[in-house]
Amino acid sequence: MTNRLPGIAVMICTLVGALPPSAKMAAAAGETSQKSNLPFVSVDGAIDVPPIQIPLSVHLSKPAAVEVAEYFNVLNRAAREGVDVFDAEYVKAFWARGPVLVQKLYPTKMNETKIAGVRVRVYEPVDGRVDDSHKVLIHLHGGAFITGGPDSAEAMSIANKGRFRVVSVDYRQSPDQFPAASEDVAAVYRELLKTYRPENIGIYGGSAGGFLTAESLAWFQRHALPRPGAAGILCASAEGYRGGDADYLARPLIGMLPTDPLAAAGHRGVGDPPPPYFAKADFSDPLVAPIVSDSVLSKFPATLFVTSTRAVEMSGAVYTHSKLVSLGVDAELHVWEGLPHSWYTLFPDVPESQEAVKVIVEFFDKHLGKSK
Repeated sequence: MTNRLPGIAVMICTLVGALPPSAKMAAAAGETSQKSNLPFVSVDGAIDVPPIQIPLSVHLSKPAAVEVAEYFNVLNRAAREGVDVFDAEYVKAFWARGPVLVQKLYPTKMNETKIAGVRVRVYEPVDGRVDDSHKVLIHLHGGAFITGGPDSAEAMSIANKGRFRVVSVDYRQSPDQFPAASEDVAAVYRELLKTYRPENIGIYGGSAGGFLTAESLAWFQRHALPRPGAAGILCASAEGYRGGDADYLARPLIGMLPTDPLAAAGHRGVGDPPPPYFAKADFSDPLVAPIVSDSVLSKFPATLFVTSTRAVEMSGAVYTHSKLVSLGVDAELHVWEGLPHSWYTLFPDVPESQEAVKVIVEFFDKHLGKSK
């Protein structure tokens, strides 16, 4: 086959040369058009990609494909109208569907209270019986340090499916400033340590809550608090939930503009400002971005990363995971195909979301209670 290729090329050139002038021009135009659709690579390796059409992943389950397509259209509407997603009522209505559906799929018993002066919601299985009363999970909700609350799908689903006691922290957000949230989490953790051994306490969160989980681990170290038993940095990383290739690729892949004026911490690359909560924060400080310190990262407990291929945090999650592994930390990375940021809270009824819940539960079952 390889010996025939030069002959074929010569034959094509001969045929083009034999065409009338109009046909030659059409062939040349076709060649130019084809070349204009090629990516342009600059000397520093930056690539300009021409418009392309990318279908939904063939690996999505049928239920997920339906819901993902609807969500992409909702986000695209906001982008076309020039409306911020946090201000678009139809986007917020879509986001609100998840927790309502989770309450039906994963019913829980909830008690709203305060721990160390911080408002929390404590979730347990509906019968109030947890599998191990000596273990507890601290949950940190998402919302870009702007919105969101402790009634998160992540708290309810894990409490129900894992039969855990889950303490969801209503930490301070904007207009409060860093390190308000870290202080709130540490206050709750310090109080729980009076009842639970550190190896029996897990901490996890998604999106902003995932980043806050990493920040909290750094904060615990700085303030001589013992290392918890395990951590879950979900849909986030230790540099935020932006950064790397996904910072550029993920948003167009879900129907939005490639940059985000409300980009969260770890805003390297695109250059968007951090959210208001971090307006005065120094991202060279490991308390803000733990990724900058190998010393801090090396002291992380067993850590779970959950992300997806159309999520802005994917590169950061992959990078943080690789850093932890290189430093000898027991870390797991689970990546789902074709799904957007925090999909398991948006579409809790699809198979991929149920798989994610199972992974999270099994991770904490495996690691909590282990001696250090």
